[in-house]
Amino acid sequence: SSGSFDEGTTISITATPSPEYIFSKWSGSMSSNNNPISMTMNSDKSLTATFTKRQYPLTIKIEGEGTVSESSESYDLGSKVTLTAIPSAGWDFKEWKGDVSSTDNPIEITVDGPKELTLVFVRKKLLSVIIKGEGIVEKRVNGEITEDSLFSEGTTLELTAIPDNDWVFEKWENLESTDNPIEIIVSDDDSAVVKFMRYFNYNVPSHEYKNKMNPWLSLYTISEELGLGHPYGYHDTGTAYADFNGDGYIDINFMLGTGGDGEFVD
Repeated sequence: SSGSFDEGTTISITATPSPEYIFSKWSGSMSSNNNPISMTMNSDKSLTATFTKRQYPLTIKIEGEGTVSESSESYDLGSKVTLTAIPSAGWDFKEWKGDVSSTDNPIEITVDGPKELTLVFVRKKLLSVIIKGEGIVEKRVNGEITEDSLFSEGTTLELTAIPDNDWVFEKWENLESTDNPIEIIVSDDDSAVVKFMRYFNYNVPSHEYKNKMNPWLSLYTISEELGLGHPYGYHDTGTAYADFNGDGYIDINFMLGTGGDGEFVD
């Protein structure tokens, strides 16, 4: 604005910013940061009022391990800021909380005042595979084989037990299942204990010949002498087996002969 004033007149001038701006300074015939200012009209005068856009602080705190694409700093009012969460190895992005609540990544926020956000990362879950006996466990996520041991919470994981030669899959001990493959959903640090068994088949001599063997192979006697009770079984089909020490090995597994002489065959 402008106007004409009598020489010697003292006038007061006030700079009025729009809501999204703040007064910064006067320049020209007078330099000042004051607002309003007083000025004596002793000559022609020219003044410029400078306004700057309001700025507000954006404060970002981090829980867990990771970084964010934008640093904590001040932004002009109305600025649009894109924030991207970047988890460290072994961690997952979980959520934004505080002045903005969201599970999106990245997010865009509009600076309309001071903002304080907390970025939350969570540690991936560890799956330990414990093998008893001889064999391997194949892990798949969405049908793809993975060698990873760390998984995001909620991941559906398919485990397949693959025995070595002369071994067979028995069960998943801690999962209480004989399914193979098996699916599990990762919810916390966990383990999968697989048990493989090795079977030895023997042809045992006939009843007439067994009396010549010294000592005779007796599951009952062996288990009693070892103090292991009777962790074995037998069937009318003439099959017997035993895992005396519970190590996943069949200590004795043989077919009972039905007649004629014979010999042990490993």
